[in-house]
Amino acid sequence: IVTRDICHSNECVAEVDCTSDATICNTVTNAAGDALSLCDNNKCVAPASCTQSDASNCTSSTPVCKDTTCIANSCTASAQCDSVVSGASGSIVTRDICHSSECVAEVDCTSDATICDNVTNAAGQALSACTNNKCVAPTTPACTQTDASACTSSTPVCRDTTCIANTCNTSAHCANTVSGNSGSIITLDICYSNACVAEVDCSSDATVCNGLSNVAGNALTQCDGSKCVSPPVTCAQDNASACIGNTPVCKNTTCAANTCVVSVDCQQVVSGNGSTLATLNICHEGQCVAEVSCTTTANCAGVITSIQKALSECTDSKCAAPASKSCQDDNAACTDIFEPICASGSCRGCESDTECTDATKSKCDVQGHCVKNLDTQKGEADTLEGQAASKPPAELKTKVDEIADAAFADEVPSSASQEIMNTLARSVKDNVTAVSDTDGVTSLVGSLTKISGETKHLTNDALTNLSEAVTGLAEKVIATASLTFTTAQKDNVATALADTITGAKDVLPTVSAQEAQFKKVTSTLTQLGTALLKDITDTTIATLNNTQIKASFTRRTPAELAGATTCPGSDATSGTNCVKLPTNGLSTKLEAGCTGSTKKPEFHVIASSYNEFGSSANADDKVNGGAQKISVFCVDTGDNSKDEITVSDLAAADGIKFTREATAGQYVDANSCVFWDASGNGSWSTTGVTGVVAADKKSVECTTTHLTTFSTYDDSTAPTTTPDETTSGNLMTLINSILALVAVFAF
Repeated sequence: IVTRDICHSNECVAEVDCTSDATICNTVTNAAGDALSLCDNNKCVAPASCTQSDASNCTSSTPVCKDTTCIANSCTASAQCDSVVSGASGSIVTRDICHSSECVAEVDCTSDATICDNVTNAAGQALSACTNNKCVAPTTPACTQTDASACTSSTPVCRDTTCIANTCNTSAHCANTVSGNSGSIITLDICYSNACVAEVDCSSDATVCNGLSNVAGNALTQCDGSKCVSPPVTCAQDNASACIGNTPVCKNTTCAANTCVVSVDCQQVVSGNGSTLATLNICHEGQCVAEVSCTTTANCAGVITSIQKALSECTDSKCAAPASKSCQDDNAACTDIFEPICASGSCRGCESDTECTDATKSKCDVQGHCVKNLDTQKGEADTLEGQAASKPPAELKTKVDEIADAAFADEVPSSASQEIMNTLARSVKDNVTAVSDTDGVTSLVGSLTKISGETKHLTNDALTNLSEAVTGLAEKVIATASLTFTTAQKDNVATALADTITGAKDVLPTVSAQEAQFKKVTSTLTQLGTALLKDITDTTIATLNNTQIKASFTRRTPAELAGATTCPGSDATSGTNCVKLPTNGLSTKLEAGCTGSTKKPEFHVIASSYNEFGSSANADDKVNGGAQKISVFCVDTGDNSKDEITVSDLAAADGIKFTREATAGQYVDANSCVFWDASGNGSWSTTGVTGVVAADKKSVECTTTHLTTFSTYDDSTAPTTTPDETTSGNLMTLINSILALVAVFAF
């Protein structure tokens, strides 16, 4: 009997002859749907299957395995040899080089070393060196996954521990590929245009994201407006099993990256499913977690949940809330706002609205405490957001004030109050389009200040929206020539933005959190400050006396700057943290710094600012108290433009002097004087800064040869080497840089 299970030339046949034309097999299938696409011994047959760890099924006519199929060994480029192997289990050979039209494991260069000049492997790596008679990758500098600074222009990226050329065919080739130096390392996990990159820009063409993925296999097929990102994956609060890879947690109903700045960012964040379901309502070391380990109560200082419930005790090696109070038959003894209900002899959180009997707090929040019913305010906020783009800024401010006063009166945040906060922040951002005059700018900044002042309900998402509002406002002011400001208006703007900064500090208690947010707003506030400075016409002295931040801004001629003393705060010429400018050299260099102006300037603006963010926020920070920045601006009296002047090479004898005292119980030495070097990743440095120490080592007079952001170090023993870089030092400089430009709004 003959089985005729192939349709060929309109007849059922048992086999198809491919002696004269092997391509005839390309479209041949049998009744079972098996592709008979291989011409073997003059007959069309199904190619044999194989794996990347066992290619023993591959015969002489199809001797190699590509992916899971035995194929003929032929190629025109090494990219075609990706995932090509041969051999049986235990003796598998990777054939990732195309040479002489075949995929091979290596190329012999015994007789001719130049044969290696054009040899590459499937990953695109050049094998241009002839070593031990084989073509191999040339010897390159060693690097690590945290420091690729040794990698030069010809081999600019680090893969594993070797500097290589940046080439790839698929994102899988970009595994363990990084660039940059220690502290600013960049992960290049996407293959795009045959190079490993960190991100793909889709601002001009969203279709570039089609089919894009990263090393982890996450699809990056959605254009968020400028970058290709993973499309959102839906999830539920009782099932986050769909959340994997770079988006491992469920936030509300969407899979998201597990990052946070403060615990309020961890509201409605869960992971897992069923028995593995976990509520991640604590922000710890930048991630939302379910619990924080501890050995002593001190480890739990500052640990709070997403509703600001303190987990201040160490119980069974985990940070936990203090034990619930005992109670009788009513709620009178349950004074803890997080446990307002008496049940079975102890206080607990509410479980339904009916348990919240206080008419002013009749809603049981998802976190278990009784809060004000904010359904009305939520509806009003949603309506306002829909109107924000066209609503006059003054009207929007009135409505923002009204909703905020009603929604944020509660002593603790609720999911509803934080949702309203985010909605109002988006409304302020959208309202930028409606600004058309200086009164509109003032109103919008007033709305911004109102929201940022409600720190108990402020979330990181809201701060991000407010930052974007400032960005849009800066662009609007810069682009609109008719927007000029009175001194009073600029003073109001300066005060409002300073209040926003300190309001943000209150809701962002950790150094890393502050740094993350202030990095977002630094450039945008600087933009707005530059725009508002375009019409300096008077000699007003502006000052800022915030709790953490003090600044002074004075207009002086170059001659008046020689030997002058400048101090932050309400008295610009005396008080604490004053700086003595040199009598010789400085004014000449400042004059030289203004050579680009259309007219020789008649005056400079000198800005002196000081802030007290510092060691209290970080036990490892040895910076003494705070940091100070001195800035001088050249102002053109022709067009009122201004430029900050750089002075970096004063003679040591003509340096800028300041005196600082050590913290109580600490000491200083000649190396205690430091400035913030913003180059690279930024660090405190002693370059160009010297110190003369008092006999008791309790104070030091510092001299710097450049305009700078400076501070001093102290420790339990006087430091003798340049102190290590600190995160909070970076933050202090960022904040001072903001204020040195922003607070001059008062001009």
